[in-house]
Amino acid sequence: MIRDLRLFLASVSAVNTETAHYIFGLMDANNNISQSPFDPDREEALGAQMVRLGETLQERARDRRRTVEGDPQP
Repeated sequence: MIRDLRLFLASVSAVNTETAHYIFGLMDANNNISQSPFDPDREEALGAQMVRLGETLQERARDRRRTVEGDPQP
C-alpha cells in the first residue's frame, strides 16, 4: 500500500510540475516573452498523463469509499 501511495504521489507531482511549465510557457508566449516550450507531442503527452492521473484518482476514491463505508459498488 505504501508503495502504491508513493507511486500515486509521484504521478501527481510529475503532472503538477509539467502543468506549471505548460502554464508559464503559455503565459510567456501570450506576453511575447518567448515561445511556448511545449511542442504538440509534449502537450499531448501531458494530456494523456492528466487522463491517467484522473482515472487513478477516481479509482482511489472508489477503493476508499468501499473501505470506509463498506460500499458494495465496484
